[in-house]
Amino acid sequence: MGAHMKLQVEFLNTYTITTEDDHCLSFNNINSSKLAILLAYILYHHRHKLSTSDLQELMFGTNGSSNPANALKALIFRLRALLNNNLGKNNYILSSQGTYYWNPEIELDFDVDNFISYYRLGRNETDDLKKVAFYQKALLLYQGDFLPMIINNNDKLMNIRHFLTSYFLNVANFLIEYYLRLNEFSLVEEICQAVLAANEADENINCILVFALVKQGKKSLAIKHYQKVQNSLTISSANKMQHYLELDDSNKHEVDFNIIYEDLNGTVSEGAFVCDYEFFKSIYQLALRTTSRKEAHKSIVLLTIHPKEYITKNPEINNLVLGETSHTLQQIMIDTFRASDVVCKYSIKQFLILLDCNYQGAIKAIKRVKKKFYL
Repeated sequence: MGAHMKLQVEFLNTYTITTEDDHCLSFNNINSSKLAILLAYILYHHRHKLSTSDLQELMFGTNGSSNPANALKALIFRLRALLNNNLGKNNYILSSQGTYYWNPEIELDFDVDNFISYYRLGRNETDDLKKVAFYQKALLLYQGDFLPMIINNNDKLMNIRHFLTSYFLNVANFLIEYYLRLNEFSLVEEICQAVLAANEADENINCILVFALVKQGKKSLAIKHYQKVQNSLTISSANKMQHYLELDDSNKHEVDFNIIYEDLNGTVSEGAFVCDYEFFKSIYQLALRTTSRKEAHKSIVLLTIHPKEYITKNPEINNLVLGETSHTLQQIMIDTFRASDVVCKYSIKQFLILLDCNYQGAIKAIKRVKKKFYL
């Protein structure tokens, strides 16, 4: 059999690899979690050569094998045999100068790649209609978490899952906000259900789902969902859902002040306040008005993450590192800054910060953050 062939690979909520003539390799056929992990990692990085040290760390960690080099060779041998036996004879995995890599002549129609492509096209689109079109395609492709059957005990695959889940939530949240503005409540319901399938404890999405059900006249379903989740809700979210359940068709329901007051207060978190860029602009404009009327000091800071050059050369690794680093950095800033300070994640590698202090105070605050980050 020649090298050229095409495989369909699906790793979102499943583990199946299918040839054009319907030969199939699934998780149930592999009968080895180690082989399943190794194959999944190689396929996810199918455009890159993977060092033996990277694969040894993936498979054995730091203390998992007395001879990781030979153990890895044995796994690669078994994996090649598994692929040949289930998908047909071919050179699926190649090696060169201390690396292993997927044969570039074997094409992949890969649900993960397609999902990421549509997400990035949508993210970079400024026209809302075009963004929605790309995001809808991404949403359809995201059938569930990345390889839920094998990644729980593997840090490298877990990082990939977090990376893909963050993309999915960005897509879902944008589409929910977009369809709420259009009163397309059936679409809002559908997207909320998809989010809750991955994270049933998301209180904001649970509230939006109840609202969307009520607005469609599905009052009994809304009540049933409220009863299902009410014991896990904060007081603020419970009150919000009760308010939605009391809405009448003309939306003229008068809300008791106590409900509004409790919703406004909600659960006040400690540390710096975190918001998106649009809200940050409003806070900044308000700060300008306040400081112009009295002697008050505010400082605005732009903080940028610069990964090492060897990381930036690999786009997928770079995105994973930036995602994890920005999450860690944001948490450090929340814990370090005061409640009156505001943090905005401007992009995956930049933060805008509004500090309630003068220039010298801002320098000291940023130094504290850097010190904690490098510990």
